[in-house]
Amino acid sequence: MSKQNSKTKEDKKIFVLDTNVLIMDPSAFLHMGEHDVVIPLVVITELDKLKNRSASPSVSVSARQVSANLDKFFGPDLYKDGISLGEGKGKLSIFNLKELNPDVRKMFKEDTPDNRIISVALKVREKISREENGLKQKKIKFVHKSVILVTNDNNLRFKAGAFGLQVEKYRNNAINDINLLYSGVSKIYLSSGLIAELYDTNNVNGLPYSKVEQFLGQKAPKPHPYEFFVILDEKEKKCVYNENEERHLSYFFEKHLHVVNNGHKVYGSVSIRNEEQRLAMNMLLNSHINLVTLSGPAGTGKTLLAIGAAIEQADAFDHILIAKPIVALSEKDNGFLPGDMIEKVRPYMQSIYDNINFLKNACKNGTKDKLEKVLSEKIVVEPLAYIRGRTYANTILIVDEAQNLSPLEMKTIVTRMGENSKVIFTGDIYQIDDKYLDSTNNGLTYLIEKAKYYEHAAHIDLVKGERSELAEWGGKNL
Repeated sequence: MSKQNSKTKEDKKIFVLDTNVLIMDPSAFLHMGEHDVVIPLVVITELDKLKNRSASPSVSVSARQVSANLDKFFGPDLYKDGISLGEGKGKLSIFNLKELNPDVRKMFKEDTPDNRIISVALKVREKISREENGLKQKKIKFVHKSVILVTNDNNLRFKAGAFGLQVEKYRNNAINDINLLYSGVSKIYLSSGLIAELYDTNNVNGLPYSKVEQFLGQKAPKPHPYEFFVILDEKEKKCVYNENEERHLSYFFEKHLHVVNNGHKVYGSVSIRNEEQRLAMNMLLNSHINLVTLSGPAGTGKTLLAIGAAIEQADAFDHILIAKPIVALSEKDNGFLPGDMIEKVRPYMQSIYDNINFLKNACKNGTKDKLEKVLSEKIVVEPLAYIRGRTYANTILIVDEAQNLSPLEMKTIVTRMGENSKVIFTGDIYQIDDKYLDSTNNGLTYLIEKAKYYEHAAHIDLVKGERSELAEWGGKNL
């Protein structure tokens, strides 16, 4: 190890946390290892303003949770030298800034929370620099401390960088590369003999994956529970492109590959339109799977597939609850809308009603009668905020627009699921309406990565749009 690397390892850090970091993860200050944490007092003030924000219930819940977590460390030392966060961890302190840094005031003029947070980071850096210079003059050895502002606000990062501050994003629940997010599907090339064995009805347990590993060697993927595999004949591998190549759909379960049923419909006369939707319906209708995640852009059929599958399985459950988080337009409270609460939230839920109406219009005779019965007796559509604090037994819960959930909210929902229940999350990780989240740290992304190891979970990323040729063109070109 070089001296430079050794020095870096010995360096201690002081993390100055922005409000959005704590909103995203209310226990973020506990995840900084042996390093110290500074929370500007203005952040506490912002959290106090956010704790009762009805326009963003998820933000309010997180703000209150931060306060509860910080309360465990309350004491006079919190505003002085700091309080230990535990054995092997650093100290936590709250910094009360009396006035803006002169350079910050010259550049930005306004006394805003962002400018105060930058000023706190600069003040802490100045304090550490004076202390280290004093130790140098006395020839006393010391461990260098780096001051780092932690924020997921890009504009604040740019502003802080103008003053030479080190800035980092908070990554505890985020994935490092969104392009490596689990898709739920792998493609492999096998021999015609192994493909024939996959379809052999005498193999009631399917094709042993050990034979796939033996055939592919080190190139064999390490399968996740219930991962899908698109299998092609190895003879096609030499072709640059062959639109007529036969694709065999399978899924991994109990150390074997099993053939995916090709006969599923969405519901009634609504047919599956592509390979991805067939895989999605397979896992949605599988009684072994109780946690499903569907990601993909608008028009790929996520919500329609989830609702259709829930209606198809209605006899096995007492309730079908369809919910979505409400992120108010321009941060306005729902109170500015006319009407009672049901009328206020209906515009946000309209996309769900549109999918239900689409299925109703496409059904005939018996399937339509069943749908009408399920709608009147079992299906409930409501905002996600209404379902807090409940336990869901014998229930299918569909959470639409799940990309607008935080990892904490995702955990809250999943841990509410009771016996004989199934939860389905749908969303587009690139269409985030919540300013505190992005494609790498939202609850849906977080769950997709975590649940890929769970034996009763399955995921599929839907790519092909089926809304219309125009919609697909717009998604790719506009």
